[in-house]
Amino acid sequence: MTLPDIETLRLCSVLNALACGSIFLILWLCRRTEVHLAYWAASSFLYCATLVGFAWSGEAGLGGSSALFALLAISNLVPILGLRRFEGRPQFEAWMVLPVAFAVAGHLVTALLVDAGLLSARLREAGDALGLAGAMLTSGLVMLGGPARGQRIAGFAMLGYLPGFAIVMLTPIMGEYQAPIAMVPMLADMLLLPVLNVGLLAIPLDRAQESLRLAALRDPLTGAWNRAGLDEQKAFLWRPQAGAIAIDVDHFKTVNDRLGHAAGDAVLVEIAEAATRVCCAHGGALARVGGDEFVILLPSADDLRPAAATLMACLKPAQARSTWSLSLGLGTIKSGEADFLGALRRADAALYQAKASGRNRLAA
Repeated sequence: MTLPDIETLRLCSVLNALACGSIFLILWLCRRTEVHLAYWAASSFLYCATLVGFAWSGEAGLGGSSALFALLAISNLVPILGLRRFEGRPQFEAWMVLPVAFAVAGHLVTALLVDAGLLSARLREAGDALGLAGAMLTSGLVMLGGPARGQRIAGFAMLGYLPGFAIVMLTPIMGEYQAPIAMVPMLADMLLLPVLNVGLLAIPLDRAQESLRLAALRDPLTGAWNRAGLDEQKAFLWRPQAGAIAIDVDHFKTVNDRLGHAAGDAVLVEIAEAATRVCCAHGGALARVGGDEFVILLPSADDLRPAAATLMACLKPAQARSTWSLSLGLGTIKSGEADFLGALRRADAALYQAKASGRNRLAA
C-alpha cells in the first residue's frame, strides 16, 4: 500500500478543519448568544490558514516560519478561550504564553543552531516537533483537567498528538530522516482532529445534562434538595459524628387558609433561604421532604444546637409578622450506625416531642 504524500495529507487536514469550523460557525449563527461556538469556529479556521501558510512558507524566511508555529500553538489555545467564555471565567491567564513560547522556541532555536553548524540539519524537524509537543502538552493538560466529559475528550485528543511528535523527535537516533516518519503527525490529524471537535461539541451537552440532573434533585419552589437529592447528600455527608435537624412549620395550614397559598409559598422560601445560609456556614445540606417539612444534615453533631439556634434567631422577625413558628428536632448518628437512618428517626421523634410540648421550640 502506498502512503499519500505530505501535501495530500495537509490538504485532507485543511478540509477536515474547514468542515469542523463550518459546523461551529453555523451553530453560532443560529445561536448568537453562545459566543464560545464562534471561538471554536475561529480555532478551526485559524488551523486551516496556518496549514495553508506552511504550504507556501518556502520563501517566508525564519521570521515567517516562526510566526506560523506561533499561530499553530494559538489555534490550540483558542478552544480553551472559548471554553472559559462558556464557563464565564476570565479569558486570559499568564500560562497561555507558554504554548506559544514552546512552539516558537522549538523551531527558532533549532533553526539558528542548524544554520550556525552546531546541529545536524536532520535535527531541524526534531526541534520543531519538540516545540509543538510542549505546546500541545500544555494545552492538552489544561483541557484534560476540566470536569466535563467533552472537555476531557478534547484534552485526550490533544495529548494523542504526542506519540507522533515523539516519533519525529526520535527519528535522528534511529537513522536518516524518512518521509513516512515525517507524516506521522499528519496521519494522526485525520483521527484526532474530529475527536477533538466532537469533544468540544459535547461540552454544552454535558452542561445541559448536568443541569437537568440537578434540577431533578431540587425542589422547584425553595431550591432545597428533594428526597432524591437528600439520598445523594446522605452518602456525601455521612460521618460517624454527623447529625440531622428535622424542621416543621407550626400553623402552616392557617397561613395558607388566611393569607393564601402564595403567602404560604413565601414563608417556605424564606425558611429555606435562612436554612441554606446556616447549612453553608456548617458545611451541611438542606432538603424539603414534605409540604412544610425540611431536614438539615450536618457532618458534625456538635454543630446541631448552634445551627438550630441560629436558624430560629434568623427567622424570629419573620415569625413576628405572622402566625407561624418553627419546631425543630435534633438527632445524631450513634456508634455502629453506617447511615443517617437512625439519626433522622431520632430527629423526627424529637420534633414530635417539641410540637407536643407547645411548638416553637427545639428538642433533642
